[in-house]
Amino acid sequence: MCGRFFIENDIEDIIASYGVRQVKNMVLSKGEIFPGTNIPVVLHNKVRTLDFLRWGFQLRGMNKEVINARIETASEKPTFRRAFLNNRCIIPANAFFEWETTGKSKVKYKIEVKGEKLFSMAGIYDLFTDKYNKEYIGVVILTRSANEDMSKLHHRMPVIIGKEKEDKWLSGSAKEILEVQEALETEDLVRFNINPAEGIQQLSILDLM
Repeated sequence: MCGRFFIENDIEDIIASYGVRQVKNMVLSKGEIFPGTNIPVVLHNKVRTLDFLRWGFQLRGMNKEVINARIETASEKPTFRRAFLNNRCIIPANAFFEWETTGKSKVKYKIEVKGEKLFSMAGIYDLFTDKYNKEYIGVVILTRSANEDMSKLHHRMPVIIGKEKEDKWLSGSAKEILEVQEALETEDLVRFNINPAEGIQQLSILDLM
């Protein structure tokens, strides 16, 4: 799964890296990113757009949110199907975190993609209404079975989108996405650097407006 991730790049770096043409706002929280907060996402809305959406999908009819969805079943489950086929996005990250249980304690690890300072996690988004009857857009990070590197630490990992698949992921048809889905579930092209997460601190919100 993916329960926390890390951003250290400036918002200008994200805009340049993804060829963003439209920005919904210019506020970026850097450092360790937590569920329930607004996170940067790149989506295709006629042009590539950078927006900030709430990390969490509301389970309809329940007072509960989920932050991850399995790519293997996202096209089938009612909670995720519409978003998977129609509302896909990229979540930029410099690293994500995972925990390993050792005896009675847990060790936190920082996982980075080798050779990629900024990489892309696959996400989907949808419209929800909170308990105050206010609409918001929620996003979840898609996960898959761990590859060879990650399996030493955990059995799941985020779906990483390579540059060559970004356009199709963001704007491909439902048929094209179903064709890409299997490759994203099984490809083992990504190598990770996995190290104990020492000295990771939450940084302040940067308001760049």
